[in-house]
Amino acid sequence: MKNPPLGGFFFFLYCGTLLLHWKKAFLLVQYQERVNHVEKQFLKTALIPKIFRIRGDCGRCLTIRRVAILNTRSPNRDSAECKKIAIVGGGISGLSAAYFLLQEADLRGVKIDLKILESSGSVGGSIKTLRYKETVLDLGPECFVATKPAVLELSESLGIESRIVTQTQRKTFIAVDSVLCGIPDGLFSMNPKIADLLTSNLFSPGGKIRMACELFVRRRIDSRDEALADFVERRFGREFLERIAEPIVGGLYGTTPESLSARSTLPYLVGLERNHGSIMRGMLLELTDRKKREAGQARIKGEPKRKGTMATFDQGMVVLVEELRKHIAGRCKLVSAEVESIQPGEKRGWQIQCSNTTNFQADAVVVALPASVASAVLAKTDKVLSDNLSSIKYSAPIVVNLIYDQNAFNKQLIGSGFLVPRKERGIVRACTFSSNKFKRKVACDQVVLRASLDTSMDPCPQTQSDDQVQKAVAADLKKYLSTRNDPLFSIVTRHKKAIPQFAPGHQDLLDGIERRQERFSNLALIGNAYGGMGVADCVARAKQECQRIAANLTSQ
Repeated sequence: MKNPPLGGFFFFLYCGTLLLHWKKAFLLVQYQERVNHVEKQFLKTALIPKIFRIRGDCGRCLTIRRVAILNTRSPNRDSAECKKIAIVGGGISGLSAAYFLLQEADLRGVKIDLKILESSGSVGGSIKTLRYKETVLDLGPECFVATKPAVLELSESLGIESRIVTQTQRKTFIAVDSVLCGIPDGLFSMNPKIADLLTSNLFSPGGKIRMACELFVRRRIDSRDEALADFVERRFGREFLERIAEPIVGGLYGTTPESLSARSTLPYLVGLERNHGSIMRGMLLELTDRKKREAGQARIKGEPKRKGTMATFDQGMVVLVEELRKHIAGRCKLVSAEVESIQPGEKRGWQIQCSNTTNFQADAVVVALPASVASAVLAKTDKVLSDNLSSIKYSAPIVVNLIYDQNAFNKQLIGSGFLVPRKERGIVRACTFSSNKFKRKVACDQVVLRASLDTSMDPCPQTQSDDQVQKAVAADLKKYLSTRNDPLFSIVTRHKKAIPQFAPGHQDLLDGIERRQERFSNLALIGNAYGGMGVADCVARAKQECQRIAANLTSQ
């Protein structure tokens, strides 16, 4: 019997060797999308061109293995160093920053180790929501400005845009001699209906004439920042200041218009005076131009039309916090730690010292703290920056949520709420008819009110107990709304360092902070002290700064 041909033996040996090494190469593939490429390389370099040319060149199998490894390794994720980023503060600014940083890391192909350092151990900051049976009560911010796109864009990215609830009633009242007088429609756009303005009992005849004279008031030549009270009185008169500007702007910031900056709180109106010489003339010109543009542009098909300037979520503002937390879970670690100091470390990094003697190293730091707190933790980094931050003062607002039986009112409430001028103010500075303002799920026989308190009055609500505050608020509301019964439920919420005070010269102070911050490319300052104080402003600032940080890290 003849021996089997040696050629067939070597042929099977060669094929078996190739298959063995191909299997090893396949196991080394780290990303599924590279598998097809590896198979093509294998077939091209080894099997098909050489299958009928019997060679004992086992080195070709090593080439296949090397091709598999080189073509499946991501140059950014594997060869690049993992970047460590620390976010100090877990409020809405810090949470938004974490979300945007993870987005930027994915887009740029950068691997990051992300931590949120929060002293309270929980996220959300001042945004808190309470459920009383089926009724939602916002204990902190209750809404955001819908005309600013930041929160709307973030909600769309999170997939919760459908849960946004827009303002349904916008009519606002001013309390004059304990009577609620409606603000004439169009007054804020300086285009009120003449009939409404003439018949309004909100202003005296002399006050109406003085407002109309704004068209003839000369513009201010001095470019220095002035107090909001001086600006408004100079343009529209004392009565407009006392009955409109003081209750509205003072209520938002929790302080007097004499201590606020006109340029920082009313930048749009200041710009109109500078550009047109008159606020009313400037608004009318811009309104005309806007109508012409809208008439010449076809509305995008299917674009939702949002009515109202304010919006919230179906289950309160906490929806935004919960969704952000879900999206960063597993990719961002929450560390319960109180940061004492942040200072430059080695190799352009940062050294973070906590009160429990824990140290953290980071390539970049995002400080999402109130400016006064940020001042303390950055004292060892830059003395000038720290001093500038400490110059920004804060107010500590108190909010009281109340639920009344519908039968407690002599007549149905209309509008979104009322404001109380300083001259006749008790403890309540402003009151929102929450169950009117946003149509959310509320028991049909209940009315939800939200009162903002004047903390400058005597005795100061800050020194009173919750029970004393609740009784004083109920008595004050009875004066304006003629309530017959006590509320079914009420809760007092006290906030610390929640609202920054934009004093005259605030913009110059911010410019100085920005110049000092530019010295540290991987340091970001975010929060409500660096521009607008609303939720939308905080989200917009967080996105802008995180994009800058991500760009700096990838360029190093």
